[in-house]
Amino acid sequence: WITEAHNPWDPYLAESGHREAVRLGLYLNERGGVHRILSSPFLRCVEHAHLTAQGIDEMYDIYPEEGLCQFLHGSLFPEVTTTEELWNLSR
Repeated sequence: WITEAHNPWDPYLAESGHREAVRLGLYLNERGGVHRILSSPFLRCVEHAHLTAQGIDEMYDIYPEEGLCQFLHGSLFPEVTTTEELWNLSR
């Protein structure tokens, strides 16, 4: 997906992820719902949280939490050695 994604370092949620998020919201709502969702700040995660929240009747807040994000391991992205290089590649 790295070579095909619009923004490979922070891609949009896949269509299958949209469907899963909606189903998750309905599932959680049937079981009493939730009032807050903590989400990684990555775009696909925030999208997932938003779509999930739409299925919950009494949803209050979505909190992007930087501590929940994944990191880029060197074995997956050997061409990136610093954060600055990462952002330069994604521009």
